[in-house]
Amino acid sequence: MPSPELINRVKTFLDPRRLITTVVHVVKPKYVDVSIQISVYLKASSSQVTVVKKQIEERVKRYLDPLRGGPDGKGWPFGRGLHKSDLYHLVNTVDGMDYVDDVRLFREGSTFALDRVDIAAEDLVFPTEVNVVELVRERLV
Repeated sequence: MPSPELINRVKTFLDPRRLITTVVHVVKPKYVDVSIQISVYLKASSSQVTVVKKQIEERVKRYLDPLRGGPDGKGWPFGRGLHKSDLYHLVNTVDGMDYVDDVRLFREGSTFALDRVDIAAEDLVFPTEVNVVELVRERLV
């Protein structure tokens, strides 16, 4: 969240640059809390599983970061919802990954999995929880 000082600095910067009839309002963003569950198959040995799962969690959180995330690395855009497809390629690029089996998105407080989370133009997605579940292949003896 931006501090009151930062909000004031942004307003002070924008105010002399506005059109005469425009009123500038600088407010804190509204975050939409989203929980993410990603089911994956890993190539990694059992000793690397924890490391790979942690890397996946960190990569997803960084991708959704409002300052450094997003498709272009310039911050997750205001008003851009989250789609399951946004995460498939991202997670598959982590070393030690075999493939993603499923991605489930949940709006905070809901138990219904969504294919996408739509948000208003002034909102930002905030990942409250990223849960990576390792699936194990059945082996025939």
